This record gives sequence, C-alpha cells and structure tokens, in this order.
Amino acid sequence: MKKIKKFSELKWLQLVVGPLLFVLLGYVIPFSGMSLQSKMTLGIVAWMAFWWITEIVAIEATALLPLILFPLFGILDLKTAAAPYAHPYIFLFFGGFILALAIEKWGLHKRIAIHIIRFVGTKPKQLIGGVMAATAFLSMWISNTATAVMMLPIALSVIKALSMGENSKFSESMLLGVAYSASIGGMATIIGTPPNLVFVGFMEQKLGRVVSFTEWMLWALPLSILLLLFTWYLLTHRLRIKGGADQTYSGILDGLPTISKEEKRVLWVFILTAVAWITRTWLIEPYFSFVDDTMIAMISALILFILPSGQVGETLIQWKDTQRLSWGSLILFGGGLSLASAFDKSGLAQWMTQWISTWNHLPNWVIVLIVLTFMNFLTELTSNLAAAVVVLPLLLPMSITMGIDPYYFLGGVAISASAAFMLPVATPPNTLVFSSGHISIKKMMQVGFRLNLFSIGLIFLFVELLMWLTN
Repeated sequence: MKKIKKFSELKWLQLVVGPLLFVLLGYVIPFSGMSLQSKMTLGIVAWMAFWWITEIVAIEATALLPLILFPLFGILDLKTAAAPYAHPYIFLFFGGFILALAIEKWGLHKRIAIHIIRFVGTKPKQLIGGVMAATAFLSMWISNTATAVMMLPIALSVIKALSMGENSKFSESMLLGVAYSASIGGMATIIGTPPNLVFVGFMEQKLGRVVSFTEWMLWALPLSILLLLFTWYLLTHRLRIKGGADQTYSGILDGLPTISKEEKRVLWVFILTAVAWITRTWLIEPYFSFVDDTMIAMISALILFILPSGQVGETLIQWKDTQRLSWGSLILFGGGLSLASAFDKSGLAQWMTQWISTWNHLPNWVIVLIVLTFMNFLTELTSNLAAAVVVLPLLLPMSITMGIDPYYFLGGVAISASAAFMLPVATPPNTLVFSSGHISIKKMMQVGFRLNLFSIGLIFLFVELLMWLTN
C-alpha cells in the first residue's frame, strides 16, 4: 500500500509540473522583448512537451490542450485552433490507415512478406535480409507499428521452425531486424511514419511548400535503403550458422491458402494507389490539377468501402473495422499543427528568429549536426510524433535566419525522429519485439547505439550534400 501511495503522489506531482511550467514561462520568468501572448504560447509548449515526454496523460489527450488553452488565454480563437485538426493531411493519414486495415484484414501482408523472402533466398543471413526487406517495404505504406505487428509472427515462426533449433544469435538478429526495418522503411514515404506527415503538413502550412510523394521518395528512399543495408550488415556480419532453412520456408509457403479474390482486389487497390501517389506530379496533375495525395488516399479508402467481398452483403472494409484504426494519431497530428499555428499568431516564431540570430558564430553544418543528434536521442525517451510536433516549429526560424534550406534540414530532422533504435520504449516496434522475450535490453542498446550513430552520420551527409547540390 505504501508503494501505491508513493506512485500516486508522484503521478500527481508530474501532472502539476506541466501547468507549473506554463505559469513560470508565461508569467514569472522574464524574456526580453517577448510579448505576453508569446510567453503564454511558450508555456503551453513546455506544458504539452512535459506531458508528452512523461506520458503521465495519454499523448493523444494532451494533443487536445490547444482547443482549451489557446482560446482560454486569447492566443487563438476556437475556430482557428480547431482548424488544423481537419487539415487535409489528417485525411491522407486516414486513407493510409484504411488501406492498412484492408491489407491486414485479408492477410495480404503475409503473402507479400513470404514471397519477398522467397525472392532473396533461405540461408540464415538471406532469411534475415528477406524478413527485413519485407518489413521495410510494408512499412513504407503502413504504420511501423502495424507492420511490426504483422511481421513479428512470421519472424517467430521462422525462428521456431528453423532446422538448427533455437539459436539466440539468429533469433536476436531476426527480431531486431524486424524492429529496426519497420522504422527504417517508414522513412521512405510521407505516409510511412507520423513525423514525415508532420513535416509535410508543416511545410505547406508555414511556407506554402507542397511536398509531393515522389519528391520525398527521391531522396528519402535511397537514404532508407542505405540505412537498411547497414543495419542488415550490423546484425549479420558476425552470424556464423551453417546450413539453410529451405524446409522452414517450404512449410510456411505450403501453409498459405490460394490467393482469395478479396486479397486480389485489395492488392489491385494497393498497387493503383501507390502508382497514383508516385506518378501524381507528372502523370495526373497536368490533366487534373485538383488531385493531390489526400484525394488519392480518400478515393482508395472509399473504393475499399464499396468493393464487395466474398461474404454476402459485405464489402472489403466496413465501418466496424475502423474501430482498430489509430484515431489518436490523427488527433496528435492535428494538435501539433494547431501548436504550429500559435507560434506565428502569437509572435513567438518572430522572437525566436531574433534569439537564434545570436548563433551566428557557429558554422551551419555544426548546427545541423547538433540538431540531428539531439532529435535522434530525444526520441529514445519520447514519442517520435510528439517530438516532431514540438521541435519542427522551433527549427523553422533557425533555418531561415541561418540561411539553411528548411526543406532538407527539417526533412532530415523528421527522419531522425524515426531513427531511434537503442531503447525498448523508443518506438512501438522496439517495444513489441522486446516483449517477445528473445531480446535482452543490453543487446538492443549495444546494437541500437551503433545504429543511432550511423543514422545520424548518414542523415547529416544526405542533408549537407543535397543542400550543396541545390544551392
């Protein structure tokens, strides 16, 4: 009972710290040249950031604070504060969720994954590479959490049925490969992971810069492929297992039923959606200028609600299926955009621009490296989505003042938010894989720390190279 009481007291203390930060930053601590509205906005940012980091309140619930606090303190009216919660990118994410639900509902993910494994081979290192490739590919179109949930049973079945029996090194490499590739694959597309969507929405809202599906993939996909290859090497270069696993693969393949008409229909919707996203700017937009990525996603979702399944009177997706949809992520994304609106309207962004101008003595490349490193390790302790919605608005005035290209700089920061590989709490895939019981926290930290450092270096090189090439 004493421990429960202490925990309860600690929880109440953490709850109070958020509002206390608001009071301190908004009213008590003086900031030269900052208006009261700017100070209150900064206090609300600190309040939300603390609750997001500690998760003392559900992060989705914390994302609703702008709807209460901004109108209450006269920073934004309710209509302005609420508008970002219905931003077009909310519906882009929604369409991607519906597509993911359909793929999972009809088992298409297993078929895609197993045939990718068939393509790469069945030797131990090839198996790990195949599972990683399948996971990364699925994560490009589906949330990294959903992808990890889909791929973990496949990875565990391969480990269990492997002819060499249980092998700890193979198991660790296989399962860490699932966790890491789920995060890496999501970096490659704007719908693959929430920080990418936050970045895209932020660029359009603040700079009027529309980032297309293709434009993002042109540089993010090569980066994610290189990171995936290094991860595979890191996990397998010391793996010494003789023999193959052909019987394992054959058993899994034999257990697959003949592809159903539901799977075929979902597959066609998936392919057409991906093709439309990738080719929109040069194939669709010249003839239908009003079509954007959000409209494509919503059309795909609607088609899935219309196309019939093999069951009488039922369609491929029904509204009851959306009970499993991550509605909280949509609210969190909207809260981040609402927060970003307050930065401009309150004058906080302008004040920060003046403050950041005092950093002139540091070379731009040093600033970029510091920020990427900070973001990488920050998301080891907090949600990558929460970190993105807090940090990106702070960095925009910095990039403008320093003459740093905000597209590649903030894009690199968004990718860094998904490059947390060291701790089980860093990402849902890490947590899920750790819960399997095959991974020790020591092993995850050893491999993850090296992968963190490599990812920081790789993202930094990409950002600097692309900024140099586009100058």
